[in-house]
Amino acid sequence: DKFAGVDEQTIIDILTRRSCDQRREIAFEYERFAKKVRDALYEAGVKRKGTDVVTWIEIMSQRSVPHLQKVFERYKSYSPYDMKESIRKEVKGDLEKSFLTLVECFENRQLYFASRLNEAMKSKGAKEKVVTRIIVSRCEVDLIKIRTQFKKHFKKSLYQTITEHTKGDYQKALLSLCGGDD
Repeated sequence: DKFAGVDEQTIIDILTRRSCDQRREIAFEYERFAKKVRDALYEAGVKRKGTDVVTWIEIMSQRSVPHLQKVFERYKSYSPYDMKESIRKEVKGDLEKSFLTLVECFENRQLYFASRLNEAMKSKGAKEKVVTRIIVSRCEVDLIKIRTQFKKHFKKSLYQTITEHTKGDYQKALLSLCGGDD
């Protein structure tokens, strides 16, 4: 998940055919590029009056997840705010929600989905569409990891929560997809 979309074999092929000095240069350039992106985010947001939304959109949509994770990690040392705080200060409305969702997914996708499931289950009459969409779309991808995050953060298993907040055939289907109690 962390390196989704990364062609690891190509990276291995490139790195194994380079000298030690060339590998150091590649690492240096990667760090330089990450700093450049971090600086661009800061310059387009917190540092200026008004936000250069176009730059933020370009960065959020064109960079790889591992690269953005590294940028966000270092952003805090450069800015008085972490990435989420900067987003809350700089943009509002749907764009704010979108950026916050992206950052949460980049930081920990499984925790993001666990939180969404928890919110949907807590609402009066579980939000069936949200629960169904997440359980069905993630059951063969990373639902076991989502279950782990769910239990870790909400002190109750996803299985137990489904049992408490749903009923009938819908409950049976969700429990079957959930795959067991933790």
